[in-house]
Amino acid sequence: MGCRKDRGGRVRFVEALATRPRYIVVADRRIGGYCDLAANWLVVADVLERSYRLLAHATGEADFYDVYRAVGGSAGAPDPG
Repeated sequence: MGCRKDRGGRVRFVEALATRPRYIVVADRRIGGYCDLAANWLVVADVLERSYRLLAHATGEADFYDVYRAVGGSAGAPDPG
């Protein structure tokens, strides 16, 4: 199974993050991450750094998940450009 074509990519990330969800779960990027665009992850990483704190790190046998919780203020909408 190949990678799907980008379906709005950065704009979709920006729209989702602009809703300022209380929690964000980030899966282990080593698994299946070859389809992800690096620019999209830069947007997510920026928002996580500015407006979220790591709440939990869950480790499985072959993967992990990080759970982030929003902290005070507004996450704001990252610039899609």
